[in-house]
Amino acid sequence: MLGYVKVAVSFIKYIPQAIMNYRRKSTIGWSIINIQLDFTGGAFSFLQMLILSLRDGNNDQFSNVPKLGLSVLSVVFDILFIFQHYVLYKHSNDWKQEITADLQPTEKTGLLDIPEQIKG
Repeated sequence: MLGYVKVAVSFIKYIPQAIMNYRRKSTIGWSIINIQLDFTGGAFSFLQMLILSLRDGNNDQFSNVPKLGLSVLSVVFDILFIFQHYVLYKHSNDWKQEITADLQPTEKTGLLDIPEQIKG
């Protein structure tokens, strides 16, 4: 029973992020690394069920509906998020390069320059 609740909560968790990315036409504000790790976990979970099913010669491993549903759900949404980040809204994330270029220390500004307002 709790497995089905986890699948439902995961589905509810993914929908708002996909909609927000679509509306903003951007993936700014979250880490793609977390999505890649989630994708890896979902893919390995599915792969584990497949290998055990092949080893045992039956499909009993796929009868664990919550595990199967969670792995497929996470892989599908993670592919969507990766597609949004690297293909659809790739150029909306270019602001990071502009900001980091402005923050690079120069000969005139040191690494530890403290603004006058903070010095007090």
